[in-house]
Amino acid sequence: RVVALLDFDFLAIRERAFEIAYCLYWMLLRLEGRKPAECYSWNRVGQMLGCYNSTSSRPLTSDEIRSIPIEMARVPLYWIAEANFTEDPIRSLLVQAESIAFSRWMLDHGEEVSNRINDI
Repeated sequence: RVVALLDFDFLAIRERAFEIAYCLYWMLLRLEGRKPAECYSWNRVGQMLGCYNSTSSRPLTSDEIRSIPIEMARVPLYWIAEANFTEDPIRSLLVQAESIAFSRWMLDHGEEVSNRINDI
C-alpha cells in the first residue's frame, strides 16, 4: 500500500535541504490550512526531520537543518520569478500574495523556526 510519494527530481548536491523543505512547505500548507505560519506545528516538523535522520544513510547536517526555514521561504518566491512568463504577471503575483507573506514571515522568523525544529 502506497502511503506517500516523494518527488526528488530536482535533487542535486547541496539541494537536499531544498527538496525536504519543498515537501514540508506543501505538507504544512495542506495539513495546517490557512492558519498563520506562527501557529504551524513546527515541533512536528522537527519530529519528521528526526525520523528522516533516523532512517537515512546520510542524516541531515546541522547546517542543513538550520537552512530549512530559508529553503521553505524559497518555494513561493520562485513563483515571483515565474510570473513574468504568464499571460498576466500582475494577477499571477496577486494570487500568490499569501504565499509571499509566508516567505516574508519565514525570513523574519527563520532562527526561531530553526530552534524549534532543531530539537530532533
